[in-house]
Amino acid sequence: MKNPQLLITLAFTLIASQASASALYTYTGNTFGFVSVQGPTAPADPYTTSDRVSVVLELPVALQGNLDMVPVAPSTFTFTDGVSVVTQANATFSQFEVSTDGAGNIVAWQMQAEIRAVAVGGGVIRQIITNNSAVQVADRGFDILCGPGSNGLACVLEDEPYYDNRAVIMDSPGSWSREIVDSPVPEPTSMVLFGTGLIGLVARRRRLR
Repeated sequence: MKNPQLLITLAFTLIASQASASALYTYTGNTFGFVSVQGPTAPADPYTTSDRVSVVLELPVALQGNLDMVPVAPSTFTFTDGVSVVTQANATFSQFEVSTDGAGNIVAWQMQAEIRAVAVGGGVIRQIITNNSAVQVADRGFDILCGPGSNGLACVLEDEPYYDNRAVIMDSPGSWSREIVDSPVPEPTSMVLFGTGLIGLVARRRRLR
């Protein structure tokens, strides 16, 4: 490259491009208003009215304003309900739709994450849902242990499960908060070394002319 100034500009532009910001969205639901357990076997960890749904989403960039129930794809997510923890690492299904106000804050949502591992002879279904975009606003938690005769959805639709552990709160949505997370930028020492190397390269090119 014949233009040293252009070389330096391009290099520092590359460094600047490596500094980006992701957005962390945290949902805190209200405590469950109703819990129930059915089946012949008691769950090891039944829901209580002190439990709640919590969600943490990390998005590559902050949400734009005035969205109307659009799907989003978080880089990472964690759902908890006091009994189960469902993340991008163990979920077998997940879904995220949001609406935002003019400032990009979440004001309506439909989200679900679940672990579904059922087969002939047993299995588990763990599902966490939070929603304030439908007629029935609700946070729900399901923790179901399938019986020995279960097969697929028959675990909850037909056969008697070992236990069916559920919790819900209706018409009482929780709240969202947002945090912008800056990615690490090059340390000052690295910047100095990089700049020194560039100066040396430019000086060498001038001597060789």
